Amino acid sequence: MEKKRILIVHNAYKIPGGEDAVAANELKLLRDAGHEVYLYQKNNEELDSYSLFQKLLLPLRSVYSRKTYREVRALIKEHHIDLVHVHNTLFVISPSVYDAARSLGVPVVQTIHNYRLLCPNALLLRDGRICQDCLSHGLRQSVKHACYRGSKLQTLIVSLMLAYHRRRGTYRHLSYICLTEFNKEMLLRLSLHGKPLLSPAQIHVKPNFTADPGVPVPYTKRQPYFLFASRMDASKGIFVLLRAWEFYEQHSDCSKELVLCSAGPEENTVREYIRTHALSHVTMLGQLSHDEVLSKMRCALAVCLPTQWYEGFPVVIAESFACGTPVIGSNIGNVGALVTHGETGLTHAPGDADALADFFLHWDPSSEAVQIMSANARKTYENAYTPEKNLKLLLKIYQDALQKKEES
Repeated sequence: MEKKRILIVHNAYKIPGGEDAVAANELKLLRDAGHEVYLYQKNNEELDSYSLFQKLLLPLRSVYSRKTYREVRALIKEHHIDLVHVHNTLFVISPSVYDAARSLGVPVVQTIHNYRLLCPNALLLRDGRICQDCLSHGLRQSVKHACYRGSKLQTLIVSLMLAYHRRRGTYRHLSYICLTEFNKEMLLRLSLHGKPLLSPAQIHVKPNFTADPGVPVPYTKRQPYFLFASRMDASKGIFVLLRAWEFYEQHSDCSKELVLCSAGPEENTVREYIRTHALSHVTMLGQLSHDEVLSKMRCALAVCLPTQWYEGFPVVIAESFACGTPVIGSNIGNVGALVTHGETGLTHAPGDADALADFFLHWDPSSEAVQIMSANARKTYENAYTPEKNLKLLLKIYQDALQKKEES
């Protein structure tokens, strides 16, 4: 693919997250490959400085921002942009960015990082359980339950944005990047009055990537601990993990440790659980740097992700595979789709602490089966999650979008 002029569009949330990292990483990947890449980025922190009048207008601006439309059009014209790649538009940017590009005949690729187009809170999760009410009963369900940040007003704003652009047909004109086949299947459920809004031809699957941490530590030289490196939140299954570990300590010689290297809303509750249940082989390290987490991951027996929801694309899985470290996770959503039971790790039903405990009890680092899982994890990384593989996929998706535009 010849060098292109690409505009990356991203609306950052107040609390930095994985989407911000992906947008930045792909921008650098493209620039390093010689493409001319520009960035149009806003941050929801801007909302804090809004006047009362601006806040009153926020519902309208979130649905359609004339300011974004003008600014993006100007950027496209000034830099002769070939393609626009959007990561997030909520709240400041708005979907008007799509119109700005379309008005100038420039194709748009939208990465789907979560389930926002289907569910205002983007998680398909409510009260700690999988929820698909908005798919079966309409977006009003989300307002009823204040699904976005516990606010009916903010949920209403997101619902209005989704409803307006579904009816307007905005989403029909885009190309999409889904991070997994599971995400693609979910996105294809987007509908209006029971009729699908998107076709499979619009949707490409490209996972996120992670840098190569180097040659994996030989499995026979691993340290005897399992690692939890996800957000310390009930939805990530932290309490399922602790219940399983409690059983492990009660029914074994405790030759292994559980290491928690993360932070989150349940941190104090987790600490109290460890104390009241007298768990003596659990170590809480708190929030570590990315390099420190990778160092722990490289030496671990396995990474644990007993999630209770579908997940977007858990980068911890790609990182774990890069380290040649198997993953033990729930067989639900994207964790179940990314981890192959018996090949790159082990999977269990979500919430099944007994099955998880059984894995811990019977995990033998010297067994051939476990060592094969380690080797398979690394092979999976090399085949799917390296920067080089990712760049090829990304450019192929861009080429497809550009070609479709020429043919239309």
